[in-house]
Amino acid sequence: MNQESAGHKAARALSERLPMRCKFVEGTNRDEDRLELLEGEMLNATISLRCVTLMHLRPTHIEHIAAQLGSFPDGGILLTNYANPSITKALTSKGINFFDLSGNCRIHTPVFYFAVDGLKPVKEDKPTSNKAFELAGMKLILTLLSGIAPITASYRDLAQAAGISLGTVGPALDGLYGAGFIMHRDKPAIRKLINKKKLLERWVETYTEKIKPKLFVGNYEAENYYLWQEINLADYGGYWGGEVGAQILTNYIRPQVFTIYINAEKRGKLFAAARIRKADPMGNNQRTTIEVYEKFGPDYPAFSSHPLDVVNPIIVYADLIGTHDSRNLDVAQAVYDSRLDQFISED
Repeated sequence: MNQESAGHKAARALSERLPMRCKFVEGTNRDEDRLELLEGEMLNATISLRCVTLMHLRPTHIEHIAAQLGSFPDGGILLTNYANPSITKALTSKGINFFDLSGNCRIHTPVFYFAVDGLKPVKEDKPTSNKAFELAGMKLILTLLSGIAPITASYRDLAQAAGISLGTVGPALDGLYGAGFIMHRDKPAIRKLINKKKLLERWVETYTEKIKPKLFVGNYEAENYYLWQEINLADYGGYWGGEVGAQILTNYIRPQVFTIYINAEKRGKLFAAARIRKADPMGNNQRTTIEVYEKFGPDYPAFSSHPLDVVNPIIVYADLIGTHDSRNLDVAQAVYDSRLDQFISED
């Protein structure tokens, strides 16, 4: 489900539960989307709220969302796919307006207050499948956009480079061709990847909404803020992503939330060495927050300027974009300019 259709579906669900009609209005870009509570018997005038969309919301996102919505004159509103009871409680405690696909909501304006909670998640319609944007295809796109393997390589070489089965390469290339990202599909020698910036944007959106939530292991914490400088994750088969990865690549940010990509078999040794433990549910602000994920895609080659303990820079970029934090969006651009542009820019 894309964010545009999600807005309309959530507004319809809201209209069924509120004593007024609601309308989702798409802006020329996502930053301009709005939810409108329409004039009628309950309202003397339409209320329009600027809308921020984050479909797979986790507790660690809430501070960022609160700061972003707090900067809007109208207070804004968050659209997410589902606000479970614990998320609803956390959002409410921060005074965050929100609505989801089920009709759960909290909307507090100077003239209107309404809240609905406890509704079950709705089953999402399955869109027509494009194999390029399923698991194997996403690994192949990551491989191509990263310069790990050229689009002209044989199916066998592409499969090996991406770490996917040989049988998944053809359908993924078909999907890329059908979506307008490949020229000369059936002529390997001159096959070409095109519209790479648009492809990157679609990859980031799909990774953030569909892939990354399934990789999530859990929230952890450590007392030592400087462990990212003292521990070489490569020694444990892991990588830094997100804000730490961006700091190592750009020296542009002081990390606040740490992101680690590491598989289960190496996790115990790392956690023992770095004294990483499960996060305190009460939220001790004196400790460093660490989000842990399973690794995704092929290992990034040791290009001359890329640190061995940082994940593929495309994943670092996606991590930053996915926070919806204005500070991180600036850093994401720095990562793009310094690490991705050489592969993404058109020939």
